[in-house]
Amino acid sequence: MSERNYRFADFELVVSEAELRNGNLRVRLQQKPLILLTTLLDHPQRLVPREQLRECMWGNETFVDYEQGINVAVKKIRDALGDSSDEPKYIQTVAKKGYRFLLPVEVMEPRKTDPDAEIGFLTTPEINLPQTAPPSRGWIDRISAIALLLLLASLLLYIRFQRPKVTQIKAIAVLPLENLSNDPEQEYFADGMTDELITDLAKIPHLRVISRTSVIRYKNALKPLPEIARELNVDAVVEGTILRAGGRVRIRVQLIDAETDSHLWAEVYERDLRDTLSLQNEVASAIAQHINLELTPKRATSLSTPHQPSFEAYSEYLQGRYEWNKRTRDSLRKSIEYFERAIQQDPDYALAHEGLAETYTVLTDYDVLAPNESYSKAKAEALKALELDDSLGPAHATLATVKEELEWDWTGAGQEFERAIELSPSYATAHQWYSEYLLRIGRLEEGVAEMKLAAELDPGSPLMNAELGGALYWARQYDESIPQLSKAIAMEPGFAYAHSWLGYVYEQKGMKEQAIGEFQKAVDLSGGASGFLAALGHAYAIAGNNAESRKIIRKLQALSSRSYVSPYDMAIIYTGIGEKDQAFDWLSIGYRLHDPAMDMLKVEPALDPLRSDLRFHQLLQRVGLPPL
Repeated sequence: MSERNYRFADFELVVSEAELRNGNLRVRLQQKPLILLTTLLDHPQRLVPREQLRECMWGNETFVDYEQGINVAVKKIRDALGDSSDEPKYIQTVAKKGYRFLLPVEVMEPRKTDPDAEIGFLTTPEINLPQTAPPSRGWIDRISAIALLLLLASLLLYIRFQRPKVTQIKAIAVLPLENLSNDPEQEYFADGMTDELITDLAKIPHLRVISRTSVIRYKNALKPLPEIARELNVDAVVEGTILRAGGRVRIRVQLIDAETDSHLWAEVYERDLRDTLSLQNEVASAIAQHINLELTPKRATSLSTPHQPSFEAYSEYLQGRYEWNKRTRDSLRKSIEYFERAIQQDPDYALAHEGLAETYTVLTDYDVLAPNESYSKAKAEALKALELDDSLGPAHATLATVKEELEWDWTGAGQEFERAIELSPSYATAHQWYSEYLLRIGRLEEGVAEMKLAAELDPGSPLMNAELGGALYWARQYDESIPQLSKAIAMEPGFAYAHSWLGYVYEQKGMKEQAIGEFQKAVDLSGGASGFLAALGHAYAIAGNNAESRKIIRKLQALSSRSYVSPYDMAIIYTGIGEKDQAFDWLSIGYRLHDPAMDMLKVEPALDPLRSDLRFHQLLQRVGLPPL
């Protein structure tokens, strides 16, 4: 590739930095778009045939969808330039022939320098010495040796102080791999490979890896990488492309230092599709090596997969993850179908069992299944996953959640959470769930700290930011909770959970009308979910409007004939009304059903009116929670 720089219109292309500049705007170009643009700029205002572009971009490579690859590269250049194919200002498409760069271009050749002048202290000026008799040969040898030593010392000092600074990498973000196939049907494959790469890197100790939900918003973004790194608070960024064609897959991946915006490492991997999983593990290991992280043999083994599933099973698993990440009722049902198909293809595929376990764990939150059914299935799948591969941190986290919320095995839950975090220290969800566990048992300070760590690992997630607001609420730090929940709502105004938590905070602050408003928003945004209806009923009750509270009770009773309604939620409303006997009756039903919300008894401020009652202390004891 040419090392020359180019100027046209208001732009400058700095080839050595792979960067297109326009004033303060800097856009990094990936390798193929960079090669294509420099080829066009070398032939301004002339037609460059597609075949010539193909040869420049791929040479003699045989595994490539050339036509699609060129189209994608041109689109990326146009996006960076703000150009349009319909009304081009820079790049014109000549149908079935090639492309033409429309503007004149100024080419700046690299500055030629005298190599000896680059290191000035290695050359010495001519000195006229007085004519004297030459010294003996022995003295000449000694002087030559001393001069050589001085020269070597100077060279070592130069290398020591002129060598570029390498940032110590303690935090990293993996940006979504770009799907070069340009086939929307293959998006699941690119996104799935990104997720799995993040999961592999999250196993590495002493490395903070940003979670998927925070990096996915940068998909197809044209932001400069240093800006992305600042927003995510990381030292380095991984970006790359993936192309699946025929029976082969190719991944190009590069590691970029966020401080210097320079490439630390880049590599191209090409494999048979059936070797995709081992390829993913290889890329993660290579990244670990290039950020100078020493992996113990045990950790190195954790980045490999003991059981290699069939590609058919792996593909079904990736589609399951793709649907899981959408996190809607319909997508969760679809994810179960994909995970089950993966298991049908390969019954010993531990990750598929783990994915199924995670999905069943959250179904109660979406009113899809009753807790007994969902958690029982989650436990069975988590145990199967760990039987096949005990190193799966997320499976331990899922098992911990079952032990906490269904079995009330508080000791066992704590041990499983600690094991999950040991195996996957950057798995944000494990820190989130562990935070909830610590808060439930009354370790409030530790619970808030753990939730702050989860939010650091997933800074762009409205859920994690809202969960931090919820943790502050349970810790009764209401003034800190309000701005945190407001931040989550600003990130996603339609996030019902954040509005609901804010409603509960407003209740505790005595801001009754504001609380009712936030709960009503949560009800509307969720389509009338039972938990938010119960919260609204409680808010009406403490505002003195028991009539509206009882209307909501009747709605929940009608709803219970179609889907699961938590007895704990019914108890919350009756607590607000002041009917303690009814509240304890519903809590007793919740105990018999092992309702997962019962683990909030110790810390929920809305239950304060019941705490002086002996029945409340007995209930805490039966659930296994520490006394007040």
